Amino acid sequence: IVIPRHTKTSASDLFVTDGGRLVVTGSAQNAENRTAVFAARFTAGGTRDLTFGGDGTTTVSDPIWSLTQMSSTVDSSGRVYLSAITFNSTFMARLTTAGELDPAWAGDGTASPALPGWVTAWAQQESRMVLVTYYPIGSPPTRIVRMAI
Repeated sequence: IVIPRHTKTSASDLFVTDGGRLVVTGSAQNAENRTAVFAARFTAGGTRDLTFGGDGTTTVSDPIWSLTQMSSTVDSSGRVYLSAITFNSTFMARLTTAGELDPAWAGDGTASPALPGWVTAWAQQESRMVLVTYYPIGSPPTRIVRMAI
């Protein structure tokens, strides 16, 4: 996947929406070695969905200098949730179905919550997102956190 203004990309998740569109998420690195997370959406026919982010892609950055892990999901309404573990924090974002940061979520569509550990998985449960977090070896155990969406 070619992400504008980024030289290296790595896809991590693939989702099929109710309408048969494909959503691919991952990380993208620019020429200054800064890493952002991205979401790209494709039509059921496999072409970029130009109604998503204007060119079929959206990148979100903290800016993230050292991305160690990312995870994502798509909810039943087609909104994309992204999380990235940086050197010492968790960065999260929610995108609208048009691929824009969702100001109805956390004020500007992004959050850096003080979670118990790093987000490793997402799942939707009714009107809430369930996050699975973990700590590095030698720390407290895995936790499950539930958030309103």
